[in-house]
Amino acid sequence: MVSSSESILNKNSTFTADSLNNTLQGAKSKYLDSVSLTVGALQNGGAPPTIANLMGLVNRITVTVAGTVEMDLSLTDLYALNQLWLSNTPRTAISAGDNQTALVSGIQMPVWFPPVANETQISFYYSAVTNADNTTLSATANYQASIPRRTALHYQKFQKNTSGVDSSALGNWQHDFQALGNIGGIMFNCPTVAGGATAITDSTLQQVGIELDGVNNVIFYELNELTSLTNTYTGQLNTSLEASPGDNSILDNYFWLPIKEMIPRNTWVKINGMAGVDAEQASDIVVQQIPF
Repeated sequence: MVSSSESILNKNSTFTADSLNNTLQGAKSKYLDSVSLTVGALQNGGAPPTIANLMGLVNRITVTVAGTVEMDLSLTDLYALNQLWLSNTPRTAISAGDNQTALVSGIQMPVWFPPVANETQISFYYSAVTNADNTTLSATANYQASIPRRTALHYQKFQKNTSGVDSSALGNWQHDFQALGNIGGIMFNCPTVAGGATAITDSTLQQVGIELDGVNNVIFYELNELTSLTNTYTGQLNTSLEASPGDNSILDNYFWLPIKEMIPRNTWVKINGMAGVDAEQASDIVVQQIPF
C-alpha cells in the first residue's frame, strides 16, 4: 500500500465562480492527510496582481463531513497558517506585464481525517480580482493507506469587532467556547498592527489572555511577543522560492500562538483581548486535534 492522490478540480481548472460540495471519493476508504492548492491568473493591464490579490480569489474554503463543517477559513488565512504553523513556504511567481502568468502554489490544507463512510466535501468560494483574468484553481486530495496519527483536525475562523479600548481586564474582545479537541495553537489576525506611525498601544489587539475553566490568564502575552514563540520571523520571510516579497504585508497582520502542552479537549476556553482600536474586526483560528 502506498500514498495516493485524487484530483478534486481539474488541473488549472478555470475558476470564475463558486465551486461547492466537491465530494472526495477516496476519503471513504483512505486516510485524508491534506489538500494541495494552487491559484493562478494572467495579469490584466499594467499593474501586476500581488500575492494577496491572487489568494483573494478564494475568499472562503470549507471542509464538511456528513454536512458538519470541520474547516472554514480563507485562502489567505490558510497561507498564513502554512507559514506560521506548518513552516511551509508556498512557491510564488509574480507577473511582469499584461497577459503574463502569476501564481501561488504549494499551499497545504492539513486535514488528518480517518476513512469515514459519510461524504467528505470541500467547497471553494470565488471573489473577483480586478487586475487578473483567466483565473484558475487546482485542488488535489492527498491520501495515505495507513493511519499515521489518531487525531483529526478542526479549525474555523472566528471574527468579532472590538468594543472599546485599553481594558486592563482584557474586556475589549472575547471568544468563548468549549474545546472539541486538544488545542495546539491559535492564530490571530489584526487589521491594524504596530509599526511606523502606529504605536504598539494602537494595534487592533494589544494583549491577549486565555482563561481556562474559569482560571484567568493561564496564558497571557502582549500580541507582539507571540513571534518569539515560533521559528518564523513574521512579516520578513524571503526565500529563493519567493519571486516577490509581497507576502510581507500579509504576514504582518498574523500572529501565531503555539501551545506545546496542548489545552485538553472539553476545556471551557475564553480568549480575551485588550484592544487599541475600537469597533475593528479581529479574528482567530483555533487549531484543535480531535482524538478518534
